[in-house]
Amino acid sequence: MSAARPSAPREIRFRRLGAGARAGIAALLAAGVLLAANALSARLYAHWTYRGAAALSPETLRLLQGTTGTFEIDALFEHDHPYRTAVRDLLREYEEAARTIPSLDIRVRSIDSNRDLPETVELLRRYPVPENSVVVVHGGSYRAMDEFELAAPAAPGASAEDAGARRFDGDRAIASALLQLAHPVRSTVYFLSGHGEYDPDSVHPVNGASTIAHALRRNGYEVRTLRLSETRDVPPGVLVVADPRTVIPPREIEALASSLSRGGRMLAMVDDANGRGLGPLLEAWGVRLSPPPVPAGASSREKVAASEYVSGHPVTDPLEGTLAVFSAPFGVAPAEASPPAADRADKPVVTPLVLVPGAPGDSGLRSVAVAAELGGADANGRRRQTRLVVFGDARFVANGLLDGGLAGNASLFLSAVNWLSGGPRPLAPQGVDAAFAPGVDPSRGWLRLGTALVVLLPLAIFVFGVLLWTPLARRL
Repeated sequence: MSAARPSAPREIRFRRLGAGARAGIAALLAAGVLLAANALSARLYAHWTYRGAAALSPETLRLLQGTTGTFEIDALFEHDHPYRTAVRDLLREYEEAARTIPSLDIRVRSIDSNRDLPETVELLRRYPVPENSVVVVHGGSYRAMDEFELAAPAAPGASAEDAGARRFDGDRAIASALLQLAHPVRSTVYFLSGHGEYDPDSVHPVNGASTIAHALRRNGYEVRTLRLSETRDVPPGVLVVADPRTVIPPREIEALASSLSRGGRMLAMVDDANGRGLGPLLEAWGVRLSPPPVPAGASSREKVAASEYVSGHPVTDPLEGTLAVFSAPFGVAPAEASPPAADRADKPVVTPLVLVPGAPGDSGLRSVAVAAELGGADANGRRRQTRLVVFGDARFVANGLLDGGLAGNASLFLSAVNWLSGGPRPLAPQGVDAAFAPGVDPSRGWLRLGTALVVLLPLAIFVFGVLLWTPLARRL
C-alpha cells in the first residue's frame, strides 16, 4: 500500500518556502559576487599604485646596500589608524630587501596597540615613545618617529583642497633613522649669517633654507647659525656661506681664511664675480668665478640642468642619475692658487664636480661646482686637511626650489656636506615621492588574490547557477 501523498496546500506551502529560500540565497550570493568583484578590483588597482609608490626608492636600496648589522623595527599603531597598514607593508619591503644583503639583518614587528596589549606594554617599557610610532633599534641605540614625522606635505601640483593635507612618507623617515643609527655623525653645520644669507630657520620660499636644514638634520647633522661679528673664530664643523647679499667685512674674511688654513671645511654658494668679498679667498685656494653666458634677449636667471657629473670624486659618485637644476650659474673653475695656499709645497687639488652646457652655439661644457682639497700638518704636527666646495649658484637650495620637487639639488648639497664632514657616507632618500597607496600584501597578497579569482569567484557563480537551475529542472 503506497504512502499517502501530502495534501496539496501543504505541498504548495513547502514549495513556496523552498523557492523563497533559494531566491534569498541566490540574492545573497549575487550580492556577494558583486561585492567581491568590486573589492578585488579595488585591491588590484591599489596594488598597481602601491608597487610604484610603496616600493623602496633606489636611494633607500643604495643606503641598505652600504649598511651592515642587525636592526629591529617595531611599529606601534592603533587598529584603526590610517598609517597602520601602510607602515606594516612598508616594513615588509625593508625586511625582504635586507634578505638580499648578506651583511644586513632587519627584523620587523607590527603591534596593534588595541589588541596586542602584552607587546604594547613591553615596547613602551623599553622605549618611552608615543602611540602611533615606529621605533628603529640598533646597537643599543634607538630612533623613534611619531605619525607626524612619518608624514610630509602634499606633493607639488596638488589641488587647492589637498594643498594643506599631509601624505605618508615613511620610506624616507625610516631610511633616515637607519642611516643615523648605522652611520652616526657627530658634526655641526653652521650657516653664516649677518650678511643676508639664507636662513636655515626660515620657511620663506625665496630666502629661506628650512627645507635643506631639515634634510641635514634627517641625515644626522646638527644645524646652527654663526655670526662672525660675535665671535673671533670659526668653530669645528662645516661652515655654509649661502648667498651673502652684502659684502662680508675684511675681519670676517680673515677669520674664514684662518679657519681654512687650519684645516677648516667650508661650502660656499655665490653668484657674484667677487663673491661678496669671498673672491680673493677663493682665488687663494685655486677657485675662479666667471659670469654665466647670457643669450641675447634671454632672462639673466635662465635655469640650466646639470648634464654631467665628474666621476671619481666622493661628492659626485653617489649622484648617478640625479637631476640638479641651476639658475644661470656662474662658472667655477680651477685657477692658479695665490698665497697663502700657493706657498705650500703641496698645492690645493681643485676638481670640477658638475658640468653644464656652455654659451649658445658652444658645444663645450663649463664647470659650475668644484671641490678643493689640501692636506698637511700644522705646527704641532697634527694632521690637517682643508676641504672647500664652491657652487656658482646661490639659489639652488632655496625653499622654493626644493619644495617644488628638485630633490637632486638637495642630494648634491648633502653629498658635498658629507664629503666636507669626513665622508664617504650614504645619503638618506630625498625628494617628493607619490603618496603611499597600501594595497595587496607583497608577500602573500598575490596568492590570496589568485585563489579568490580562480577558485572562490567561480565556485560562487557555480552555486548561484545551480540554485537557479534546480527549480527549472524539476518542471521539465
